[in-house]
Amino acid sequence: MTSTPIALLGAGSWGRTIAAAISATPGISLSAIVTSSTKTRQPIDSEAPIFTDWRRAIDSTDSAGVVLALPPLNQAKFAVELIENGIPVMLEKPMSASIADADKIRNAAKQYGFTGLVNHLHIYAPAFRKLLISISDFTGPRSVRAVGGARGPYRNGWGPLWDWAAHDLAMTLSAIADEPAEISARADVPILVQDLKYQNFHIDLAFRDGSRALLHLGNAFDGKVREFCVSAGGSTGCYQETELGEISLCLDGLDTDEIFSSVKNRPLNASLITFAERIRLGGGIEDIEMGYLVVQLIDAAERSIHSGVPIPPGKWKRS
Repeated sequence: MTSTPIALLGAGSWGRTIAAAISATPGISLSAIVTSSTKTRQPIDSEAPIFTDWRRAIDSTDSAGVVLALPPLNQAKFAVELIENGIPVMLEKPMSASIADADKIRNAAKQYGFTGLVNHLHIYAPAFRKLLISISDFTGPRSVRAVGGARGPYRNGWGPLWDWAAHDLAMTLSAIADEPAEISARADVPILVQDLKYQNFHIDLAFRDGSRALLHLGNAFDGKVREFCVSAGGSTGCYQETELGEISLCLDGLDTDEIFSSVKNRPLNASLITFAERIRLGGGIEDIEMGYLVVQLIDAAERSIHSGVPIPPGKWKRS
């Protein structure tokens, strides 16, 4: 298999996690590291050169695309530049931390085209893709119940709603394949640890066809938890991830025979594999549209929390 060389923009803790995932994923390789800090050490045991500018990294290496490992507050500028230059890019979730920045990214993708993805990583996991296939025959409105979170991390500059909601919202949009009509949200009582605030949230999405999604997420759980269940027509499918990162799929109370333990089945590795496939084959504009909707929904959830009332149909989107 020919390896797809990928540059990494961002060498913080998440950048180091992505670099390690690249090194463990067949079919891709780390070709360059881009960071504004000249003091950054290699994120992993790699011979990839370090650059302070993504243009030099692209010009000086055989990098076929760029993975962004940046906070959502900072990634819009780089995402737009890369898209405008026709470079495949994998954006971090959420696509941005504001609707204004999401608009900039979306408009650039519509004008210049887009190859890549937004890293709502669970929707690329083979177990979740199999769940979507399994529920494709479900009839009638669908009911989603999801729990996703952990104890931490704490982020400076953006809260746990923005950090955690993107995953479950993208999974919900994939499972129901429609835009919500109404959204309401509320916040649990926060947990304070050494002046740091950890908090969980509840999001209720009502859809026009009668489908509904109830999501519980945040960074104040006792430990890592991930369960996403879809029910319809008397059947239920559940996608689960344990605290140790083990993935499973359960259909109507029975575990599937397939084992999702190999590297390619891990959500982050699966998203990197998908990115490499899109670099080779093209595609990805639908990810930008979903990323835009996710940002709109998080913004609406935040407004509902602050107002204490649901955001009605036709009011949750804003520019």
